[in-house]
Amino acid sequence: MRCLDLILSNKKWGSVRKIRFKSQIASLIKFASVHDGSHLMDSDIKQIIEENRAQRETIRMQITQTGWRRALEQYGDQYSKTYSPLVQDTIAFAKGTSIFSILNGQIKCSEESKIFSKRLSEKLEELDKILLPLVLDSKYKAYVCFLANLQRLGGILSIPQRYRKRTVASGMREFLNSEGFATDIASFFTIRDLLYDFGLVNWRIMPTDSIEEIYLAGQLVDKGTKPEMSYLDKVHLDQCDLFYNKRITSTTFIDTLEKHYLSLSGNDFGVIVDLLELRDLVCQELRLSDTQFNRKLLEVYKDKRIPLDIELSQGRISPRRSSGLLIKAVNVIEIDKAVFATYIRLRRRNQQYAN
Repeated sequence: MRCLDLILSNKKWGSVRKIRFKSQIASLIKFASVHDGSHLMDSDIKQIIEENRAQRETIRMQITQTGWRRALEQYGDQYSKTYSPLVQDTIAFAKGTSIFSILNGQIKCSEESKIFSKRLSEKLEELDKILLPLVLDSKYKAYVCFLANLQRLGGILSIPQRYRKRTVASGMREFLNSEGFATDIASFFTIRDLLYDFGLVNWRIMPTDSIEEIYLAGQLVDKGTKPEMSYLDKVHLDQCDLFYNKRITSTTFIDTLEKHYLSLSGNDFGVIVDLLELRDLVCQELRLSDTQFNRKLLEVYKDKRIPLDIELSQGRISPRRSSGLLIKAVNVIEIDKAVFATYIRLRRRNQQYAN
């Protein structure tokens, strides 16, 4: 595929800034629009970082009913050593993605950001189409190179358990470089997390041997050509077209959901199982993002024609070491105000379902 060769012809990817979530980018765009022409204050950027982290942690605590309270404890601490070092990283990201520039100490909001800020209230799917080119066509080439290299590897990267510590001494960087990922360890996982938030990649940490499998949930293709499978969304990038959100029938989704539910329930219906664990299994088989799984599950949950009764409920999630819950537990279905689905029970119906 020509576009992959073109993207990966850049042998030095460089590093990326520590921006891991779409919400951070949206906050920067809103900030640039509101403060256009104002003097840039580090304290304003620090507040954006704190508010974003505190909001995510509040949601995570509501979902898991347990707590990682550090972000909340440090919120508003002017002497915080956790967030202050991220200020310059965040400013660099905003400049590198053309959200705003700095002239004589003043913020200059880009024309694109002014347009984008008016559209931030749109549906998340449409917001992705705005933000993705901003990131993937930015000066930080490592983002699109990550996608291209993962696709060149067949869409899957398996990281052995011995590299779980992510330290220099572990040999993790050498492993990544040998697999074609020409960036540092911190940047690799920052990219993974942001692309996960966009629904372009997903991952599962195997419970038996702690192998981490990172897989592609979209496809890059040459401009004007079609992908190998059908997708619901696409964006045009400088060097290629990006397709994401795989088109999947309700029948396929339900069959896969039921199969893995039974594997967790001891082959019995009517048993409550961990929804996040079930989601990992279904997404791994179908190569879906967690976001698309949530959307599809909510769709069939509301469809009374399907051959399954689906019951969603919230309960405390059992801690699982190296499970990715710090990132993945925030990305679940809200079934009521501040009530999030973490458990599921299926019961079989007798009628047939025609998709």
